Amino acid sequence: MYHLSSAIKAFQDDLANLGLEDKVLTMTFTEFGRRVKSNDSYGTDHGTSTPVFVFGKAVKSQVVGDNPDLSDLVGGNMKYQVDYRQVYTSVLQDWFGAGKEALEAARFSEFVDSRIDIFGLDIGVKELEAGKVNAIAFPIPATDTLTFQFNMPMPGNAVIKLFDVNGRMVYQKRLNYLYYGSQTFVLRVSSLPAGQYVFTVGTNQYTESGKVIVKR
Repeated sequence: MYHLSSAIKAFQDDLANLGLEDKVLTMTFTEFGRRVKSNDSYGTDHGTSTPVFVFGKAVKSQVVGDNPDLSDLVGGNMKYQVDYRQVYTSVLQDWFGAGKEALEAARFSEFVDSRIDIFGLDIGVKELEAGKVNAIAFPIPATDTLTFQFNMPMPGNAVIKLFDVNGRMVYQKRLNYLYYGSQTFVLRVSSLPAGQYVFTVGTNQYTESGKVIVKR
């Protein structure tokens, strides 16, 4: 528990420093539970029950279920109180925004009504997908420099391109390893002919475009 707690804290601290702690969910899982009685190697044999931990800023601070009764076992196994599919269904639907078809494909659709209420904030990948680049360029008209401002919905790379009215690309700049959030880039346009141009700002997920004018 110490090693798990220390690792998760370090991970969450990194996410907070990157501005991503409300965009990431961490969950422990196992393909089998554990029994109560120790075996000959001082471990425990595979069983039917196990705790599940869910971490993240959007997760409610709560404990679901009661402490197990270690005197009320079935074949050495604790009686599980929550079906793991109730947890997975919540993560799929409420965090990833999975629709009916995805839940049916995962065979979790029958657990929608009984899924665990895990999340306390309306954030997650659904919000991330709704994030915009919100790219703007100014001043218009520009004479010497053109300033681009845009948003990075998540850390990654971005590409700024400038096209003339004939659709020819006259400028391209790749910006690597950008952090989440607002970004600014200044382009010198004093060598470009006067006229109207179209710019695009593309990230790993989205591309937006706009028009600018260069004046002499």
